[in-house]
Amino acid sequence: MVSSTALPQKCPSCGATTLVLSWGLISKPLGTFSLAGAQMKTSAVEVAEVDCETCGVHVPGRLVDATFSADGSSFTGGHFEATGPAEQPAVVTP
Repeated sequence: MVSSTALPQKCPSCGATTLVLSWGLISKPLGTFSLAGAQMKTSAVEVAEVDCETCGVHVPGRLVDATFSADGSSFTGGHFEATGPAEQPAVVTP
């Protein structure tokens, strides 16, 4: 992920307001895109995800009408829209 910031929305799982928004670019899997030319290259898509610091839930999604501070370090407007179900963190039992 490229950057992260606090998000002023409630967690879909526990209702806490301790969400952290991360966004950046992720490369598409090989064989799912075609780019002309002899140089090595890849195709990337913009991704956003939210993680709750209280319950650990992870929600993939996208930013809608997003605006950021001048230096790009903080989210100043718009909203996060989930594109998949909330995923609970894996529990490891010894």
